[in-house]
Amino acid sequence: MIKLDTDKLTVEFRDGVNQRAPLIPRRYTFTHAENSQDIFLVIVNILA
Repeated sequence: MIKLDTDKLTVEFRDGVNQRAPLIPRRYTFTHAENSQDIFLVIVNILA
């Protein structure tokens, strides 16, 4: 199993969501860049 390199992870909170609230509802988008191996996680409460 490959370990996650947290130096390559970027987490972005949008639309009034922060680390603590609101917990429900939350929607997650997880993407990566193949050339740099960077990983992106965007957390929102409502999908557009």
